Amino acid sequence: MSDLEEEVARLHRRSERDRLARIEAEDLLESKSRELYDAVEEASRARDEAEFLTGLRTAELTEANMRLASLAYTDALTGLPNRAAFEAELDSVFDNPAFRGKVSFVMVDLNDLKNVNDTMGHAGGDATLKVLARIMEQVGVTLPGSIVARLAGDEFGLLVADVEQIEVLNAATLISTLAFERIASGASVGLACSQRLGDRISSPADLLRYADAAQYQGKRTRSRRPVIALPDALDAPLPTALQRRAFRGLTAESEQLFADIAEELDALTQHDVLSRLACAAEVLLAPANVSAWAISTVAPGSGLFQTLLTNTSGLSDEHRDSLNRFFGVTGDFFIADYPVAARAALGRVEVVRTDDPSCALEERDYLASGGFEVMVMSGGRDSEGALWLMEAFSTSREFPAEVYALPFRAAVAIAITSSTPLPTPTKR
Repeated sequence: MSDLEEEVARLHRRSERDRLARIEAEDLLESKSRELYDAVEEASRARDEAEFLTGLRTAELTEANMRLASLAYTDALTGLPNRAAFEAELDSVFDNPAFRGKVSFVMVDLNDLKNVNDTMGHAGGDATLKVLARIMEQVGVTLPGSIVARLAGDEFGLLVADVEQIEVLNAATLISTLAFERIASGASVGLACSQRLGDRISSPADLLRYADAAQYQGKRTRSRRPVIALPDALDAPLPTALQRRAFRGLTAESEQLFADIAEELDALTQHDVLSRLACAAEVLLAPANVSAWAISTVAPGSGLFQTLLTNTSGLSDEHRDSLNRFFGVTGDFFIADYPVAARAALGRVEVVRTDDPSCALEERDYLASGGFEVMVMSGGRDSEGALWLMEAFSTSREFPAEVYALPFRAAVAIAITSSTPLPTPTKR
Protein backbone atom coordinates (compact mmCIF):
# COMPACT_ATOMS: atom_id res chain seq x y z
CA MET A 1 0.00 0.00 0.00
CA SER A 2 1.28 3.34 -1.01
CA ASP A 3 1.89 6.13 1.43
CA LEU A 4 -1.14 7.97 0.08
CA GLU A 5 -3.41 5.04 0.64
CA GLU A 6 -2.10 4.59 4.17
CA GLU A 7 -2.77 8.23 4.99
CA VAL A 8 -6.30 8.00 3.60
CA ALA A 9 -6.95 4.88 5.67
CA ARG A 10 -5.56 6.59 8.79
CA LEU A 11 -7.79 9.62 8.26
CA HIS A 12 -10.78 7.39 7.67
CA ARG A 13 -10.17 5.53 10.94
CA ARG A 14 -9.76 8.84 12.78
CA SER A 15 -12.97 10.18 11.27
CA GLU A 16 -14.80 7.01 12.34
CA ARG A 17 -13.46 7.35 15.90
CA ASP A 18 -14.56 10.98 16.01
CA ARG A 19 -17.99 10.01 14.68
CA LEU A 20 -18.38 7.32 17.32
CA ALA A 21 -17.11 9.70 20.06
CA ARG A 22 -19.60 12.33 18.91
CA ILE A 23 -22.43 9.81 18.97
CA GLU A 24 -21.38 8.70 22.42
CA ALA A 25 -21.17 12.33 23.61
CA GLU A 26 -24.58 13.09 22.15
CA ASP A 27 -26.03 10.02 23.85
CA LEU A 28 -24.43 11.04 27.14
CA LEU A 29 -25.68 14.61 26.76
CA GLU A 30 -29.18 13.38 26.01
CA SER A 31 -29.07 11.09 29.02
CA LYS A 32 -27.82 13.85 31.30
CA SER A 33 -30.45 16.22 29.90
CA ARG A 34 -33.16 13.70 30.70
CA GLU A 35 -31.74 13.30 34.20
CA LEU A 36 -31.58 17.07 34.66
CA TYR A 37 -35.11 17.46 33.34
CA ASP A 38 -36.33 14.73 35.66
CA ALA A 39 -34.51 16.40 38.57
CA VAL A 40 -36.03 19.77 37.70
CA GLU A 41 -39.46 18.20 37.44
CA GLU A 42 -38.97 16.42 40.77
CA ALA A 43 -37.76 19.64 42.39
CA SER A 44 -40.76 21.47 40.98
CA ARG A 45 -43.13 18.81 42.30
CA ALA A 46 -41.35 18.89 45.67
CA ARG A 47 -41.59 22.69 45.74
CA ASP A 48 -45.28 22.58 44.90
CA GLU A 49 -45.84 19.94 47.55
CA ALA A 50 -43.83 21.93 50.08
CA GLU A 51 -45.78 25.09 49.25
CA PHE A 52 -49.02 23.15 49.63
CA LEU A 53 -47.95 21.63 52.95
CA THR A 54 -46.68 25.02 54.13
CA GLY A 55 -50.00 26.61 53.28
CA LEU A 56 -51.88 23.78 54.95
CA ARG A 57 -49.67 23.99 58.05
CA THR A 58 -50.04 27.76 58.15
CA ALA A 59 -53.81 27.41 58.01
CA GLU A 60 -53.70 24.78 60.76
CA LEU A 61 -51.46 26.98 62.91
CA THR A 62 -53.70 29.98 62.29
CA GLU A 63 -56.74 27.96 63.32
CA ALA A 64 -54.90 26.57 66.37
CA ASN A 65 -53.80 30.06 67.40
CA MET A 66 -57.36 31.28 67.03
CA ARG A 67 -58.56 28.40 69.21
CA LEU A 68 -55.87 29.14 71.79
CA ALA A 69 -56.77 32.82 71.77
CA SER A 70 -60.41 31.89 72.24
CA LEU A 71 -59.52 29.55 75.12
CA ALA A 72 -57.36 32.23 76.72
CA TYR A 73 -60.39 34.52 76.91
CA THR A 74 -63.13 31.96 77.57
CA ASP A 75 -64.19 30.28 80.80
CA ALA A 76 -64.08 26.53 80.19
CA LEU A 77 -67.01 25.65 82.47
CA THR A 78 -69.63 28.22 81.48
CA GLY A 79 -68.46 29.30 78.02
CA LEU A 80 -68.60 32.94 79.13
CA PRO A 81 -65.72 35.37 78.63
CA ASN A 82 -63.25 35.02 81.48
CA ARG A 83 -61.64 37.68 83.66
CA ALA A 84 -58.88 38.39 81.12
CA ALA A 85 -61.48 39.14 78.43
CA PHE A 86 -63.51 41.20 80.87
CA GLU A 87 -60.55 43.33 81.98
CA ALA A 88 -59.53 43.96 78.37
CA GLU A 89 -63.06 45.17 77.60
CA LEU A 90 -63.15 47.24 80.79
CA ASP A 91 -59.90 49.01 79.86
CA SER A 92 -61.22 49.62 76.36
CA VAL A 93 -64.42 51.17 77.72
CA PHE A 94 -62.53 53.49 80.06
CA ASP A 95 -60.18 54.53 77.24
CA ASN A 96 -63.16 55.60 75.10
CA PRO A 97 -64.04 59.27 75.82
CA ALA A 98 -67.57 58.70 74.57
CA PHE A 99 -68.32 56.34 77.49
CA ARG A 100 -66.50 58.22 80.22
CA GLY A 101 -68.84 58.97 83.10
CA LYS A 102 -71.46 56.52 81.87
CA VAL A 103 -70.17 53.08 82.80
CA SER A 104 -71.91 50.60 85.11
CA PHE A 105 -70.82 47.31 86.57
CA VAL A 106 -72.97 44.61 88.17
CA MET A 107 -71.14 42.19 90.46
CA VAL A 108 -72.94 38.88 91.11
CA ASP A 109 -71.79 36.27 93.64
CA LEU A 110 -73.46 32.87 93.95
CA ASN A 111 -74.60 32.30 97.53
CA ASP A 112 -73.51 29.27 99.53
CA LEU A 113 -71.53 27.48 96.81
CA LYS A 114 -69.61 25.53 99.44
CA ASN A 115 -72.83 24.07 100.83
CA VAL A 116 -73.99 23.19 97.31
CA ASN A 117 -70.71 21.34 96.70
CA ASP A 118 -70.96 19.60 100.08
CA THR A 119 -74.53 18.41 99.54
CA MET A 120 -74.66 17.86 95.78
CA GLY A 121 -71.02 17.24 94.96
CA HIS A 122 -68.86 19.38 92.69
CA ALA A 123 -70.90 18.30 89.69
CA GLY A 124 -73.92 19.88 91.37
CA GLY A 125 -71.89 23.01 92.08
CA ASP A 126 -70.78 23.22 88.45
CA ALA A 127 -74.37 22.79 87.27
CA THR A 128 -75.48 25.61 89.58
CA LEU A 129 -72.74 27.90 88.24
CA LYS A 130 -73.93 27.16 84.71
CA VAL A 131 -77.49 28.12 85.68
CA LEU A 132 -76.25 31.48 86.96
CA ALA A 133 -74.17 31.92 83.80
CA ARG A 134 -77.24 31.42 81.62
CA ILE A 135 -79.19 33.92 83.74
CA MET A 136 -76.41 36.46 83.24
CA GLU A 137 -76.40 35.84 79.48
CA GLN A 138 -80.18 36.08 79.30
CA VAL A 139 -80.17 39.48 80.99
CA GLY A 140 -77.01 40.71 79.26
CA VAL A 141 -78.50 40.48 75.77
CA THR A 142 -81.13 43.05 76.77
CA LEU A 143 -78.40 45.70 77.21
CA PRO A 144 -76.68 46.62 73.91
CA GLY A 145 -72.92 46.44 73.96
CA SER A 146 -72.71 44.79 77.38
CA ILE A 147 -70.30 41.99 78.30
CA VAL A 148 -71.04 39.17 80.73
CA ALA A 149 -68.08 37.33 82.24
CA ARG A 150 -67.17 34.79 84.88
CA LEU A 151 -64.60 36.60 87.01
CA ALA A 152 -63.68 33.91 89.52
CA GLY A 153 -65.04 30.71 91.07
CA ASP A 154 -68.51 31.95 92.08
CA GLU A 155 -68.26 35.57 90.90
CA PHE A 156 -69.78 36.93 87.70
CA GLY A 157 -69.86 40.40 86.24
CA LEU A 158 -71.95 42.46 83.82
CA LEU A 159 -70.24 45.49 82.30
CA VAL A 160 -72.44 48.10 80.62
CA ALA A 161 -71.50 51.34 78.84
CA ASP A 162 -73.65 54.21 77.59
CA VAL A 163 -76.85 52.90 79.20
CA GLU A 164 -79.00 54.78 81.70
CA GLN A 165 -78.68 53.84 85.36
CA ILE A 166 -82.32 52.84 85.69
CA GLU A 167 -81.97 50.30 82.87
CA VAL A 168 -78.90 48.77 84.49
CA LEU A 169 -80.70 48.65 87.85
CA ASN A 170 -83.65 46.90 86.21
CA ALA A 171 -81.24 44.37 84.70
CA ALA A 172 -79.51 43.81 88.05
CA THR A 173 -82.90 43.34 89.71
CA LEU A 174 -83.88 40.78 87.09
CA ILE A 175 -80.62 38.86 87.68
CA SER A 176 -81.33 38.77 91.42
CA THR A 177 -84.96 37.71 90.91
CA LEU A 178 -84.11 34.93 88.46
CA ALA A 179 -81.26 33.71 90.66
CA PHE A 180 -83.59 33.22 93.63
CA GLU A 181 -86.20 31.60 91.39
CA ARG A 182 -83.86 29.09 89.75
CA ILE A 183 -81.19 28.56 92.44
CA ALA A 184 -82.06 27.54 95.99
CA SER A 185 -79.41 29.76 97.60
CA GLY A 186 -79.83 32.66 95.18
CA ALA A 187 -77.10 35.21 94.51
CA SER A 188 -75.86 38.48 95.97
CA VAL A 189 -75.84 41.41 93.55
CA GLY A 190 -73.99 44.72 93.80
CA LEU A 191 -74.22 47.63 91.36
CA ALA A 192 -71.81 50.53 90.81
CA CYS A 193 -72.63 53.34 88.34
CA SER A 194 -70.07 55.99 87.44
CA GLN A 195 -72.92 58.47 86.94
CA ARG A 196 -73.95 58.10 90.58
CA LEU A 197 -70.43 57.94 92.01
CA GLY A 198 -69.04 60.86 89.99
CA ASP A 199 -65.39 61.72 90.56
CA ARG A 200 -65.04 58.75 92.92
CA ILE A 201 -64.58 56.68 89.74
CA SER A 202 -61.29 57.63 88.13
CA SER A 203 -60.15 54.18 87.02
CA PRO A 204 -61.54 50.72 86.20
CA ALA A 205 -60.32 49.48 89.59
CA ASP A 206 -62.49 52.08 91.37
CA LEU A 207 -65.62 50.84 89.62
CA LEU A 208 -64.87 47.24 90.57
CA ARG A 209 -64.14 48.12 94.20
CA TYR A 210 -67.46 49.94 94.63
CA ALA A 211 -69.46 47.14 92.98
CA ASP A 212 -67.62 44.56 95.07
CA ALA A 213 -68.34 46.46 98.29
CA ALA A 214 -72.04 46.71 97.35
CA GLN A 215 -72.22 43.00 96.54
CA TYR A 216 -70.56 42.12 99.83
CA GLN A 217 -73.07 44.30 101.69
CA GLY A 218 -75.84 42.39 99.93
CA LYS A 219 -74.32 39.09 101.03
CA ARG A 220 -73.97 40.25 104.63
CA THR A 221 -77.60 41.34 104.81
CA ARG A 222 -78.85 38.40 102.70
CA SER A 223 -80.59 40.85 100.41
CA ARG A 224 -82.78 39.49 97.64
CA ARG A 225 -82.39 42.72 95.68
CA PRO A 226 -79.33 44.49 94.26
CA VAL A 227 -77.38 46.80 96.56
CA ILE A 228 -76.40 50.08 94.88
CA ALA A 229 -72.97 51.43 95.77
CA LEU A 230 -73.06 54.88 97.39
CA PRO A 231 -70.14 57.36 97.48
CA ASP A 232 -69.29 56.47 101.10
CA ALA A 233 -69.30 52.69 100.47
CA LEU A 234 -65.52 52.46 100.75
CA ASP A 235 -65.11 54.60 103.87
CA ALA A 236 -65.34 51.55 106.15
CA PRO A 237 -62.43 49.06 106.11
CA LEU A 238 -62.97 46.49 103.38
CA PRO A 239 -62.86 42.80 104.29
CA THR A 240 -59.83 40.81 103.26
CA ALA A 241 -60.01 37.86 100.85
CA LEU A 242 -59.60 35.53 103.83
CA GLN A 243 -62.57 37.10 105.59
CA ARG A 244 -64.67 36.85 102.44
CA ARG A 245 -63.88 33.17 102.06
CA ALA A 246 -64.75 32.59 105.70
CA PHE A 247 -68.12 34.26 105.19
CA ARG A 248 -69.11 32.18 102.14
CA GLY A 249 -70.84 28.87 102.50
CA LEU A 250 -72.22 29.41 106.01
CA THR A 251 -75.51 28.03 107.25
CA ALA A 252 -78.30 30.58 107.63
CA GLU A 253 -77.89 30.55 111.42
CA SER A 254 -74.13 31.07 111.43
CA GLU A 255 -74.38 33.57 108.57
CA GLN A 256 -76.77 35.70 110.63
CA LEU A 257 -74.46 35.40 113.61
CA PHE A 258 -71.55 36.69 111.57
CA ALA A 259 -73.68 39.53 110.20
CA ASP A 260 -74.56 40.51 113.78
CA ILE A 261 -70.90 40.49 114.77
CA ALA A 262 -69.90 42.58 111.76
CA GLU A 263 -72.66 45.11 112.54
CA GLU A 264 -71.50 45.49 116.16
CA LEU A 265 -67.88 45.87 115.10
CA ASP A 266 -68.84 48.55 112.58
CA ALA A 267 -70.59 50.50 115.34
CA LEU A 268 -67.78 50.15 117.88
CA THR A 269 -65.93 53.38 118.71
CA GLN A 270 -62.87 51.69 120.24
CA HIS A 271 -60.50 50.43 117.57
CA ASP A 272 -57.85 48.58 119.56
CA VAL A 273 -57.59 44.81 119.14
CA LEU A 274 -58.67 43.91 122.66
CA SER A 275 -61.86 46.01 122.52
CA ARG A 276 -62.85 44.65 119.12
CA LEU A 277 -62.19 41.05 120.10
CA ALA A 278 -64.21 41.56 123.27
CA CYS A 279 -67.06 42.99 121.20
CA ALA A 280 -67.03 39.94 118.91
CA ALA A 281 -66.97 37.64 121.92
CA GLU A 282 -69.95 39.37 123.53
CA VAL A 283 -72.04 38.93 120.39
CA LEU A 284 -71.05 35.26 120.17
CA LEU A 285 -71.90 34.60 123.83
CA ALA A 286 -75.70 34.71 123.88
CA PRO A 287 -76.86 33.07 120.61
CA ALA A 288 -74.10 30.46 120.66
CA ASN A 289 -74.70 29.55 124.31
CA VAL A 290 -71.00 30.04 125.08
CA SER A 291 -70.26 29.42 128.75
CA ALA A 292 -67.10 31.52 128.94
CA TRP A 293 -64.46 33.13 126.80
CA ALA A 294 -60.93 34.43 127.09
CA ILE A 295 -58.63 36.70 125.09
CA SER A 296 -54.87 36.26 125.22
CA THR A 297 -51.91 37.79 123.42
CA VAL A 298 -48.28 37.05 122.72
CA ALA A 299 -45.99 40.07 122.57
CA PRO A 300 -43.54 40.15 119.63
CA GLY A 301 -40.54 37.98 120.45
CA SER A 302 -42.22 36.38 123.46
CA GLY A 303 -43.00 32.71 123.86
CA LEU A 304 -45.75 33.27 126.41
CA PHE A 305 -49.50 33.65 125.99
CA GLN A 306 -50.77 36.30 128.41
CA THR A 307 -54.48 36.25 129.24
CA LEU A 308 -55.81 39.82 129.18
CA LEU A 309 -59.57 39.43 129.50
CA THR A 310 -62.02 36.72 130.51
CA ASN A 311 -65.77 36.44 130.81
CA THR A 312 -67.61 33.69 132.70
CA SER A 313 -71.09 35.22 132.67
CA GLY A 314 -72.48 32.14 130.97
CA LEU A 315 -71.60 29.91 133.93
CA SER A 316 -73.47 29.13 137.12
CA ASP A 317 -72.26 30.92 140.26
CA GLU A 318 -70.92 27.65 141.65
CA HIS A 319 -68.94 26.86 138.51
CA ARG A 320 -67.71 30.45 138.16
CA ASP A 321 -66.30 30.44 141.69
CA SER A 322 -64.29 27.33 140.90
CA LEU A 323 -62.51 28.97 137.97
CA ASN A 324 -60.24 31.39 139.83
CA ARG A 325 -57.28 29.20 139.08
CA PHE A 326 -58.37 28.39 135.54
CA PHE A 327 -58.93 32.03 134.58
CA GLY A 328 -56.77 33.72 137.20
CA VAL A 329 -54.10 36.35 136.76
CA THR A 330 -51.55 33.54 136.74
CA GLY A 331 -53.28 32.03 133.73
CA ASP A 332 -50.38 32.74 131.38
CA PHE A 333 -49.05 29.74 129.47
CA PHE A 334 -46.17 28.88 127.16
CA ILE A 335 -46.82 28.58 123.43
CA ALA A 336 -44.64 25.50 123.19
CA ASP A 337 -46.88 23.64 125.66
CA TYR A 338 -50.00 24.12 123.53
CA PRO A 339 -49.25 23.68 119.79
CA VAL A 340 -52.94 23.62 118.84
CA ALA A 341 -53.49 27.01 120.48
CA ALA A 342 -50.34 28.24 118.74
CA ARG A 343 -51.79 27.23 115.35
CA ALA A 344 -55.05 28.97 116.20
CA ALA A 345 -53.15 32.14 117.11
CA LEU A 346 -51.65 32.13 113.62
CA GLY A 347 -55.12 32.39 112.05
CA ARG A 348 -56.55 28.89 111.97
CA VAL A 349 -59.75 27.86 113.71
CA GLU A 350 -59.50 24.90 116.08
CA VAL A 351 -62.23 22.89 117.81
CA VAL A 352 -61.33 20.77 120.84
CA ARG A 353 -63.66 18.30 122.56
CA THR A 354 -62.82 16.40 125.74
CA ASP A 355 -64.44 13.23 124.38
CA ASP A 356 -62.62 13.34 121.03
CA PRO A 357 -59.43 11.24 121.20
CA SER A 358 -58.18 12.82 117.96
CA CYS A 359 -57.78 16.15 119.77
CA ALA A 360 -54.47 16.93 121.45
CA LEU A 361 -54.26 15.51 124.97
CA GLU A 362 -52.85 18.70 126.49
CA GLU A 363 -55.80 20.71 125.11
CA ARG A 364 -58.35 18.15 126.39
CA ASP A 365 -56.71 18.21 129.82
CA TYR A 366 -56.81 22.00 129.77
CA LEU A 367 -60.54 21.91 129.03
CA ALA A 368 -61.28 19.28 131.66
CA SER A 369 -59.40 21.23 134.33
CA GLY A 370 -61.94 24.04 133.94
CA GLY A 371 -64.96 21.76 133.78
CA PHE A 372 -65.60 22.41 130.10
CA GLU A 373 -66.52 20.01 127.30
CA VAL A 374 -65.89 21.98 124.10
CA MET A 375 -63.65 24.84 123.01
CA VAL A 376 -63.37 26.89 119.82
CA MET A 377 -60.34 29.12 119.27
CA SER A 378 -58.85 31.30 116.60
CA GLY A 379 -56.59 34.32 116.36
CA GLY A 380 -54.18 36.24 114.22
CA ARG A 381 -51.31 38.71 114.11
CA ASP A 382 -51.86 42.48 114.41
CA SER A 383 -49.97 45.23 112.58
CA GLU A 384 -47.41 45.43 115.40
CA GLY A 385 -46.55 41.75 115.15
CA ALA A 386 -48.34 40.61 118.32
CA LEU A 387 -50.31 37.36 118.21
CA TRP A 388 -53.86 37.22 119.56
CA LEU A 389 -55.98 34.26 120.61
CA MET A 390 -59.68 34.17 121.42
CA GLU A 391 -61.12 31.05 123.06
CA ALA A 392 -64.80 30.25 123.61
CA PHE A 393 -65.76 27.48 126.05
CA SER A 394 -68.93 25.48 126.67
CA THR A 395 -69.87 23.10 129.44
CA SER A 396 -72.26 21.26 127.10
CA ARG A 397 -71.16 18.42 124.85
CA GLU A 398 -74.01 19.39 122.52
CA PHE A 399 -72.50 22.80 121.81
CA PRO A 400 -72.38 23.03 117.93
CA ALA A 401 -68.79 24.24 117.76
CA GLU A 402 -68.36 23.23 114.14
CA VAL A 403 -71.32 25.39 113.10
CA TYR A 404 -69.86 28.46 114.77
CA ALA A 405 -66.26 27.82 113.71
CA LEU A 406 -66.41 29.85 110.49
CA PRO A 407 -68.16 32.97 111.85
CA PHE A 408 -65.92 32.74 114.91
CA ARG A 409 -62.80 32.73 112.76
CA ALA A 410 -64.08 35.47 110.46
CA ALA A 411 -65.11 37.70 113.38
CA VAL A 412 -61.70 37.31 115.01
CA ALA A 413 -59.95 38.09 111.71
CA ILE A 414 -62.01 41.24 111.14
CA ALA A 415 -61.51 42.40 114.72
CA ILE A 416 -57.74 42.09 114.42
CA THR A 417 -57.13 43.31 110.86
CA SER A 418 -59.41 46.36 111.10
CA SER A 419 -58.05 47.55 114.46
CA THR A 420 -55.42 50.02 115.61
CA PRO A 421 -52.47 48.71 117.63
CA LEU A 422 -52.73 48.25 121.39
CA PRO A 423 -49.56 48.98 123.37
CA THR A 424 -47.62 45.82 124.19
CA PRO A 425 -49.02 44.55 127.53
CA THR A 426 -46.73 44.27 130.52
CA LYS A 427 -46.65 41.35 132.93
CA ARG A 428 -49.21 41.76 135.71
